[in-house]
Amino acid sequence: MKRLKFPLLGVLMLGLLALITMTVIKIFLELKTYIIYQQIEHNNVNKSQLYEAQRRFASPDMNELLGQYYHLEARQSKQLVLKSIYLRLSLHYFSQALQQRPSSAYLWINIALLKAQLGEFDARFEQALQSAYNLGSNLASVYTKITDMGFSLWGRLPKNSRQVVIANIRTQLKYNQDKLLILAQAYQRMDVICQFNQQYCN
Repeated sequence: MKRLKFPLLGVLMLGLLALITMTVIKIFLELKTYIIYQQIEHNNVNKSQLYEAQRRFASPDMNELLGQYYHLEARQSKQLVLKSIYLRLSLHYFSQALQQRPSSAYLWINIALLKAQLGEFDARFEQALQSAYNLGSNLASVYTKITDMGFSLWGRLPKNSRQVVIANIRTQLKYNQDKLLILAQAYQRMDVICQFNQQYCN
């Protein structure tokens, strides 16, 4: 029986094409970010008009991808001004995707995380956190993120948001207790767990 061999040259060409494509996309996004930064810096940009064209044609998948991209750039950036711009761009694209997928718990929790990273514990933050809990209480990736964020920001959370985190912890105690205990120990928040289960109080 003959073995089918994909030509080595073909593999190299596909790899090169993928690299070129990703490089072009990255250059485009970096250039777009720089242009937006310059426009914001000189106070001569109407952001709603700036994003309108893209909003009309972008799919929710593309908006979500751009949100992930800019969030990654924000985490890697060492310049505070640029980091803030990346966070706001990420928030913008996740918000655009949310308009197209309003029932996505994943999008809601990412918006809550971004608002928290921007230090904006406002009504939008509370809405995002509550919606993430309501829609994602049975999704491990969502309720783990809620608990992680809640423990890390415990002292800064508004009262209503803290109650959402507590409700989420009750849910996580039922479905993913091990991960919850790891987070509580990491953030030194076992006292919160003790409110619901005395066996963890020493």
